[in-house]
Amino acid sequence: MKFLEYLGFFIFFLKKIYLFIYLFIFKKKRTLGTPTEEIWPGVTSLPDYKQDFPSWKSKPLHETVPGMDPEGLDLLQSMLQYDPARRIAARQALKHPYFNELFTSSSE
Repeated sequence: MKFLEYLGFFIFFLKKIYLFIYLFIFKKKRTLGTPTEEIWPGVTSLPDYKQDFPSWKSKPLHETVPGMDPEGLDLLQSMLQYDPARRIAARQALKHPYFNELFTSSSE
């Protein structure tokens, strides 16, 4: 039964993350800006790419999430990459220094 509870929580958590990313990062704050070939090579050749997309400039991440420490900003920046080749993998993210204190304090 515990496994199903964890799975349910995980799915709920993922839905909340995706909603946050869409509403806060893309729609409201426009933090990442409109993807370009420099940011994401090959983006203009994707089937759903439209040349008439609005062109938004990116904003510094620290303006979107003020108060986040530098390690948190670094991790978030590496997660919020349009180009999948530049985006941090989940295993790498878990090894990021941002989590050091969390994992250290939970094992004591």
